[in-house]
Amino acid sequence: VNMMSGDFFGRGRKKRATQNKSKDEVIELELSLEQIYQGTEFVIQRKKRSFNSKDVETCKECNGEGVKVKVIRNGFMQFSSQETCSVCEGLGKSIDPSKYFYRNVDLTVKIPPGVDEGYQVKFKNMTDDIPNVLPGSVIYVVKYKPHKHFQIKEKDLFYDVNISLYEALVGGNRYIKFLDKNNLEILF
Repeated sequence: VNMMSGDFFGRGRKKRATQNKSKDEVIELELSLEQIYQGTEFVIQRKKRSFNSKDVETCKECNGEGVKVKVIRNGFMQFSSQETCSVCEGLGKSIDPSKYFYRNVDLTVKIPPGVDEGYQVKFKNMTDDIPNVLPGSVIYVVKYKPHKHFQIKEKDLFYDVNISLYEALVGGNRYIKFLDKNNLEILF
């Protein structure tokens, strides 16, 4: 980003790099209709990239400012322009990539019974660590896994069953195994 920040008298202002936040990580979580109906809880283990604070160094190129200031003189006038430091990408801090390490983090995912597709479980500050950047959230988004017998259409649960012409005319019943594993009688 290149911005003009001087005035006619040559007094430019340096812009201090502000602490950024990394992007959230969105992960699709495919669950069976049985898990959705009854609710479920499980642990997901993920690797989180981290570092020791003693390994973080102030960027030598921008002296930790995150920006480089260029002064342009034109006769009696002086202008300043700022651009993001390309070495530290505007963070003001850097770390040798070999100094990063990974640690295992257990995330307990709790899904209440009957959630809609698109339901989100959010874990704040769980993305990888980066110097001078606040970690973003890891967000798990529920997606229904296809079922061999049941289908969900909007808020309704459907079950296809083949019946004979006689049963269609006079009525009948069938027992099906429901999502909670109990037998359910269907009358038609």
